[in-house]
Amino acid sequence: MHPRWLAALLLAVSGTFALFGLTPHPSNTQNAPRRLQPAPSTAETSGFATNLLTNPSFEGDFYFDPPSSLVAQGWRTWFVQSRPTDHRPEWNEEVLLGNGKLSWRVRHGDKAQKMFSSFSTHEGGFYQQVDVIPGSELEFSIWVEVWSSDCDKNCVSPLEPGVICDSPNTHGNYRVSVGIDPTGGTDPQAPTVRWREYRLPYDIPYDVWNRLVITATAEANRVTVFTRGWAEFQVKHNDSYWEDAALRYLSIPELPHKNYLPLVL
Repeated sequence: MHPRWLAALLLAVSGTFALFGLTPHPSNTQNAPRRLQPAPSTAETSGFATNLLTNPSFEGDFYFDPPSSLVAQGWRTWFVQSRPTDHRPEWNEEVLLGNGKLSWRVRHGDKAQKMFSSFSTHEGGFYQQVDVIPGSELEFSIWVEVWSSDCDKNCVSPLEPGVICDSPNTHGNYRVSVGIDPTGGTDPQAPTVRWREYRLPYDIPYDVWNRLVITATAEANRVTVFTRGWAEFQVKHNDSYWEDAALRYLSIPELPHKNYLPLVL
């Protein structure tokens, strides 16, 4: 091939790569780690992209919550004991790179909020109050991964619950919920709280990230968003991991129109 033709061909190929944002030498980047990004919500695609929550990704320093828990800034914990087997769960920071180990239960960023109990059942979660526009329609969403098992470390959750399966590894028949109190209260048992429950593994699977969603209309200038984890059976690990929360407007009520007279000088 004539040298001029070869140079023109190489120039055209390079221009094609540049046009599409590619590089003809991908070997330096093909092994770079891929980090998951939060999927867009209905609120984002409808034009209301602002996330109203404080610390929605559970990053930064965690504060000490007695007697032995660590909780992400901006969030508060809750727990109710409705059964003899219930014990207060613990909350902790799940760190992507901690103690020389890589956690696969961090979906985005460097940390996630963990809630867990060992050989016991629990009903608890965390919440956050947010100032909003009264009458607005809101969407609350959060990602969760649940590990419920009698075996340790890398073991996945089995498919059958404890009272049915003869296997030494059983799961706790875990359930997760998201809720909104449109009046802004902080009592998770109040009748004003609207809940949406997901059962594992029937509604959503164990050991993978699942997005939970609920909508409500604000009845005051403040609402409260809740999470809830509920374990039925006392297996060794009843653990849930929470990430990438969002509270966004779906619609905002129109303000009353006012008629103004033109200013005449």
